[in-house]
Amino acid sequence: MGVLDKTYNLLVTAARDAWKHGVYEYDVSRFLERTDPEIVERLESLDQRARDELMRMPALFAYESQRGALAKVGRITDILVRSSTLRVALELDGSWRPITPAGLEKMRMVLDIDWPLSRTHWSVRRADLLKVLRDRGLSQRAHLEGIDALEGEPDLEAVETAVRDSIDKNQLAAGLDRLHTLATKTIRAFARSRGVVIDKTK
Repeated sequence: MGVLDKTYNLLVTAARDAWKHGVYEYDVSRFLERTDPEIVERLESLDQRARDELMRMPALFAYESQRGALAKVGRITDILVRSSTLRVALELDGSWRPITPAGLEKMRMVLDIDWPLSRTHWSVRRADLLKVLRDRGLSQRAHLEGIDALEGEPDLEAVETAVRDSIDKNQLAAGLDRLHTLATKTIRAFARSRGVVIDKTK
């Protein structure tokens, strides 16, 4: 097993709404706090290799417990190293549900968080973040899984991808039309699984 297998970034702050802005700056002394020494040795140089490895990991963007705010899942997209600070660019992933402080508290041990979130810092933890969240039903895609595609209609995942693409391109009308297709397909599939006969002419 490699040093960085099944690891993730844990970024914690007390600043209000910090993760909504897409960038955040840490004092370099807060980097890799409470992190396994083997991981620290691998990443502390913050050279290009280390930065690339950090950006490949999923990230949990959390708040200090006193803030009482929702944690979000995403990724680090850029790291700018300055003399005394690290400027982190980030992207939140809307396919994962936000995590409440109470929910995160319940998962602390399985997420390798063995202390209260009471200090602003950036650490790297040993846990399969996305699997843990998926197992607890926090994937927004979970409700689509296990529903068979209906004959003659597009695949659910393909429709969802098209919806997101239209929204990203600010093509809201097209996105709405795709979303209607997705909703109709989901309802039909659910009804069919319950033995309800669907008249597609209506």
